Amino acid sequence: MYGDTAVIRRLAGQMREQAADLRIEADRLVGSVDAVAWNGGAAEAMRGAMRDFAVRLRAAANEHDDAAEALDAHAAEVDRLKALIAAIEARTRSMIAEAKDRIASAANAVANGLRALASDSFDDVLARFQPPPSGHKAWLNDDVPGA
Repeated sequence: MYGDTAVIRRLAGQMREQAADLRIEADRLVGSVDAVAWNGGAAEAMRGAMRDFAVRLRAAANEHDDAAEALDAHAAEVDRLKALIAAIEARTRSMIAEAKDRIASAANAVANGLRALASDSFDDVLARFQPPPSGHKAWLNDDVPGA
């Protein structure tokens, strides 16, 4: 899931460049074969073989384009998941901080001789929650309180 999306996109660009190079090579090959001033059965067999090879080069170019599209799609999904992780993380950390503040306020009220405000049991869950490291895929798990 993780990865440097700039590197992934750069690789996709390289795949597209290679696809273009393969197409240029296929065109050059066919042009060179057609320009040969050689006649006869062997010449036609060679031309046919080279045209077939050019077809395979173009097919390889198409596969490079497909790979580039897949890499771009993967990079977009990685970016989407990183953003989702960051949003869940920020929301959870905020809820934890708010729960701790409410608990501290209730404790202060008791310490000051005021009637204690009962803290929410969910606040207790949040206050005890040990969040995973920032950006970790564990933020996508169902056991994140309130996520």
